[in-house]
Amino acid sequence: MIVLSADRLGITPGEDAALAEIRELFAQGIFHHDKEIEAEKPDGFNMNVPDYEGECGTTCCIGGWMYRAMERDRTAPAGCHSAGGYVNKGRSRALVPLFFPFTLPNFREMTDEHGCDYDFPFEEITPAMALTAIDNFRATGTPNWPAICGLESAYA
Repeated sequence: MIVLSADRLGITPGEDAALAEIRELFAQGIFHHDKEIEAEKPDGFNMNVPDYEGECGTTCCIGGWMYRAMERDRTAPAGCHSAGGYVNKGRSRALVPLFFPFTLPNFREMTDEHGCDYDFPFEEITPAMALTAIDNFRATGTPNWPAICGLESAYA
C-alpha cells in the first residue's frame, strides 16, 4: 500500500504516527461500532462523537482516537486539551475531510453530481468504513467518503 509522508499529506509527524497507530487498531478489529454511543465497553467507535467516556468504556471517532494516542505520546498540538478541541480546531487542516465526512478541507460541504449535499448519518459509519477512509487518505490525501458509503464518487 502506498503511504504518503506527513509532509505530503499536510499533517504533523505526531498526527501521522497516531493515524498509523489507530489504522492498525482498525485493521486488527480492535474497535467495535458503538452506534448508540453507549460506551459500555472499551474501544468503541462512532464518527458522530470525538470522545465519550462512560462508566465501562470509551467511544471516539477517528480524530478522538488519534488525540488519545497523541496525548499519551505528548505529541498533541499545543493548546489542545481535549479530543473535541483537537478534532474541531487543533488538527491540521488536511484532516478535515477525514474527520468530517462529506466535507472539504475548507469546511465546505461536498455535493453530489446534482449539486445536493450528501445525506449519510455519521453514526452509520462502521470501523471497516473508517479503515478504508484512513487508507484512502494516507495513499491520496483524500478519504473519499462518498464511495466508501456506497454513494457515487465525488472524485470520478
